[in-house]
Amino acid sequence: MINVVAFHRLTLMYRGKNAAGKRNYITAPVSDDNLALIESRILHAIGLSSLTKHLK
Repeated sequence: MINVVAFHRLTLMYRGKNAAGKRNYITAPVSDDNLALIESRILHAIGLSSLTKHLK
């Protein structure tokens, strides 16, 4: 299933609060290789695997 979500509606995940009482958000960047793998898997899942050759 594919959904369209507005970015402003998303909530960042956090792991609690620090000593000052501010939330510590989880930030895990995705490498270029992993992003290309994710994109190719999505294209394959929706039946457009022939387009994977155009990914970098």
